[in-house]
Amino acid sequence: MTMMPEGCRPADGATRPVLVAAPAPVRTPGPGSTWGLEDLDHAAADKDRAAAPTAIRGNVLAVATGPAALLAVFYTARNADTARCTFQLGERGHDTDRFSKAVEHLGLTYLAADSVVYNLGYADLSLTTTNRVRWAGEQAGGPYHEAVYTYLQVRGLWASTSWNDALTVLDSARASIEDEYVEGQPEALAVWGGLQLCAAITAARKNDAAEAWSRHRLAGEAVTRLGPRQRTNYYELCTSQTNVDIHGVAVAVELGDGPQAVSRGKTVRLPKGLQANRVGCHHLDYARGLLWCGHREAATAELEHAERAAPLLIRDHPMARQAVRTLLDLERYNYRERIRRLGVRMHIL
Repeated sequence: MTMMPEGCRPADGATRPVLVAAPAPVRTPGPGSTWGLEDLDHAAADKDRAAAPTAIRGNVLAVATGPAALLAVFYTARNADTARCTFQLGERGHDTDRFSKAVEHLGLTYLAADSVVYNLGYADLSLTTTNRVRWAGEQAGGPYHEAVYTYLQVRGLWASTSWNDALTVLDSARASIEDEYVEGQPEALAVWGGLQLCAAITAARKNDAAEAWSRHRLAGEAVTRLGPRQRTNYYELCTSQTNVDIHGVAVAVELGDGPQAVSRGKTVRLPKGLQANRVGCHHLDYARGLLWCGHREAATAELEHAERAAPLLIRDHPMARQAVRTLLDLERYNYRERIRRLGVRMHIL
């Protein structure tokens, strides 16, 4: 479906660009995954390249789950005696949180692995890591592990465009921590805000603008209540004012509102140390908004920023590739070589 938001006006004399506005719930690996293909080329240069994606999947799974395995081995070797003492203390009726802390750290490692495989487009592999996150949360006994699991689980519903089901699941998770949220517990505020940001994107992809902006506003209220505590990245959800601002641009883009995306994007200030995938996705969303409004050179610059921040993510991202193809179709002399070089890196040219 071809969409062009009302109110967008191309630059003087420019041809109106056309973008395909479609949700991208699943990222699929493309030929840009050269870090895996290089090894295959050296090992079997004459073999059928059809076997390459299977080998890449193995490499990604090894990279993603390797840290988790190493951490598990570390805790096993380092704390064997401590574990025995913990068990003995438990038998005597004494409370200890050593095991819970160890499993909590293991859960964070699984969460990092999940981020790797999902952002590189392996939604099927992320189901495994998501389930491991849930298991670790259950073992640690944290009060919010089910809500965090829901935050990850809902991406599977995005893949099937089940927007209403996704909102229902998110609201159920939110209701389960409502009391803690009302009390102002910082972890509850962070998880509750993260769920609302996820719901805002879901509603935007459903093309429900009122619901999307309402959820975005509620997430902002949670961040305001967190105050200085938002600097603590609870459960790696990055519930902060910066992330709320980033989602403001993303919601506008998902709704096809180019002018709103550009207006919001101008005010976003990304702090140093922000996760590379969030930086890359924000610059990509801002680039799409700029392109919808005819600001082609500025869109090219944002795509270059996105690629520098998260090259593997952006080169394989379907919306990034679509934006580059559009710029190539509408190329002008002042940015021709830059966009062509970007197209080569994405294996479009």
